[in-house]
Order: sequence, then C-alpha cells, then structure tokens
Amino acid sequence: MDAFRDPREALISAHIFNERLRLKNVDDKWANYDEPWESKHKANGVTADMVDALEKAVRIHTLPSSSVFTS
Repeated sequence: MDAFRDPREALISAHIFNERLRLKNVDDKWANYDEPWESKHKANGVTADMVDALEKAVRIHTLPSSSVFTS
C-alpha cells in the first residue's frame, strides 16, 4: 500500500485503529482477563504455560548464551 495521499486518510486510519484497540481493551475487561495476551491464548486454544514453554524452548535453541535476552 502506498503512503496516504491525503493527510486526512492517515488521521482517519489512526482513529479507526485506536478505536479498535479501545474496544479490545473493553472486551478483555468484561471477560476478566488479567493480561492482554490471555484472550489471544484462548482464541488459539493454548494456555499461558504452553506459550511460556514454547518460548523457553525457542530461546534455548536460537539465542547465544551471552545474549541480552537470557533470563
């Protein structure tokens, strides 16, 4: 997609994006999710523990031991 031809297009797109984020936040609060990613885990059919285990496995096998990202 090319850059916006009219500055108003950028403002309208930003407004739509921000409104969708606000509505997502409201939905998550109504569903009593503590963290924003919990709804995504539920939609994907996984638990937070499964995601954490996968993340740990990927970090172990892809990052050098002297990496800033190791915990």
